[in-house]
Amino acid sequence: WLGAIEAVFWFAGFVLLIEWAVFHTFPVWGFSRRALVGATLKLIASVLFNVQPWSNIVDRGFAQPGVGVPWSNFAGIIFFHTGNLVDCVGLTLLWDRQRPFSWGNLPTYGLWTYTTATWFLVIADGIEYFSDIDPWGPPSSPHISHTSLMFIAPGQIIGSTLLLAGSVIFTVWSAVEWPEPAAIKPTSETMTEPLTRGSAINST
Repeated sequence: WLGAIEAVFWFAGFVLLIEWAVFHTFPVWGFSRRALVGATLKLIASVLFNVQPWSNIVDRGFAQPGVGVPWSNFAGIIFFHTGNLVDCVGLTLLWDRQRPFSWGNLPTYGLWTYTTATWFLVIADGIEYFSDIDPWGPPSSPHISHTSLMFIAPGQIIGSTLLLAGSVIFTVWSAVEWPEPAAIKPTSETMTEPLTRGSAINST
């Protein structure tokens, strides 16, 4: 149940992320197809993350006992990682190279941390999924060495810890007081400027 509840909150979080992006940031900073694609990929991932725990709760005899369908977490982390890569492209372009330690660069550092985390999770979850035996694993699996299997637990722990670290970075960044949206002139050009307090003010 803990995993199922956590997955529901993941889904709710990305629904709110898309709502915030579309109805709050786009009118201020301009429309960004890249941001919407990244958020949508993560929303799809959150749906897939719900499949495994709920499949085990709804019908314990449907899939792998005590686990549920094993493929959904691996598919979900692929979508989530892809969304992070898409977002990394956009936020890296917004990174203020002249002030690398400015508050406005925190979202970029947060996304880099997220992406590093999902690299670990993609590898660990991939090894775990492809090491599952029939009928729960893939139809054809490559040989997984014992050394690779030993990476699963530490890889998932490191990835989860980095996700937490990235969330802390975004939480710290969100504590900055930004100008009121009404004081900022909506323009698509602002999407190419670093996300700093100064750039927001200068866009008026």
